[in-house]
Amino acid sequence: MLGTVLSMALQTLSFLWLGRLYPAEVMGVYEYFSTGYSILLIVATGRYELAIMLPKEENDGFLLVLLSAGLSLLFSLGMGVVFCIAAWLGAKLDWAAYLPLCLAVLGVYYSCNYWLNRRKDYWKLAVNRVLQGLLMFGFNLLFAYFLPDKRYGMIFGYILSQALVMAVLVFYLVRDYRRLDLRISFLRIKELAREYLNFPKMSCLSGVVNNLAVRLPTILLGVFAGEAVVGQYGMMNKILGAPITAISEAIRDVFRQKASREYAHRGECEATYRSTFRTLALAAVLPFLLIMLGGKPVLELVYGRKWEMAGTFILLMSPFYYVKFVVSPLTFMTYIAGKQGFDMKWQIAFCAASASAFGLGYLLTGESYGMMLCFGLAQTLLYGVSFAYTHRLSKGDPVGQERRKE
Repeated sequence: MLGTVLSMALQTLSFLWLGRLYPAEVMGVYEYFSTGYSILLIVATGRYELAIMLPKEENDGFLLVLLSAGLSLLFSLGMGVVFCIAAWLGAKLDWAAYLPLCLAVLGVYYSCNYWLNRRKDYWKLAVNRVLQGLLMFGFNLLFAYFLPDKRYGMIFGYILSQALVMAVLVFYLVRDYRRLDLRISFLRIKELAREYLNFPKMSCLSGVVNNLAVRLPTILLGVFAGEAVVGQYGMMNKILGAPITAISEAIRDVFRQKASREYAHRGECEATYRSTFRTLALAAVLPFLLIMLGGKPVLELVYGRKWEMAGTFILLMSPFYYVKFVVSPLTFMTYIAGKQGFDMKWQIAFCAASASAFGLGYLLTGESYGMMLCFGLAQTLLYGVSFAYTHRLSKGDPVGQERRKE
């Protein structure tokens, strides 16, 4: 978590600086790009990276890394070929042209990242996240000053920083492969692909739907208000959403590892679930309060009225992001308990409720603030449902626990 906090502090401060160098429209283009790769990455890896934590055998976890990374590379290659044909036929790809390269890098990065999580190499994860924050700031700054067309500067900065950190993670993986005397078996990879088939069958759809729901503000604000408003939302998300998501993900990393092992051996992990919830709920109160009350004045002090809307978004959405911060790491409980079916249904309901809330907000107010408010309320309600269900799952199956004791 410390590494993640430092990384996101660097990125947040860099975006405050970069807000002077990049116009809101460039932030909007980057938001469209991040929406695209976030959704496609789920399909590219088949969500097999989530299964890396689950096998008891270390070699099986390693083979799932190869499966997840390999699928993302094949998907990216196929997508690149299709895009090349489309460009040859005269299609204008714009920012989408950089998606295949980004997906290839991220597929390998996240697969190796889950391996370090499985190995409990948290110091390596921390160092790499700080490195990523430094590289992203450096490249974005470089492109802001020296790139003739700044429109894709933030996209280039993101891809290059991720690629360099990915190379470090691959180095760690290769070193573990030699040190732990791991073995590559394509037959076993096929067996694991079948064993964890529920991840691509159910988790892919739920992941795509979830990302679609999370990215609905980008999509719908773009439709109703244009790139400039999307850029304002993007600035809010960089200051509020991205750090919160990353810190929450760092805690989720530890929860995944510990809860998965406890559930596999005891059939329950309620104590870990409760302690994680208490830690998140108490630790986040003061930071969220400071962000909610201080976000808008700081933006207005630094930029004047240039990012005024982003400051209002921060004030409006902070309470809803607090709920998301506390509950979202615990949603992995559905994977630990093998309840991907519920997760898929919940994600569909989340997306439908979010889209409906956005439409209702537009009909009632006709402005972006009203849409965002309704979206936040719907999001909070669905996370409440998820918390109630996953807490029950953490208690385990009493029958299964008795069998383990016998």
